[in-house]
Amino acid sequence: MSATTPATLRETLETNVTGTHLVTCAFLPLLRRAPAARIVNVSSGAGQLCDMIDSIFAPAYQISKTALTL
Repeated sequence: MSATTPATLRETLETNVTGTHLVTCAFLPLLRRAPAARIVNVSSGAGQLCDMIDSIFAPAYQISKTALTL
């Protein structure tokens, strides 16, 4: 059983996944006008699925970073 509360999971996903989506959407009009626009999302080694086999140290964080990687 995970010690992560639903509230912690929700807050982490809203920050790291939904927040990234909202910021990207806000910048899209500018990005579309740029000649070489790029979006770079920063994830973490903690978001690598292969590393989760041996260590689940922060489930909410790891799930949210995996979502950015996919």
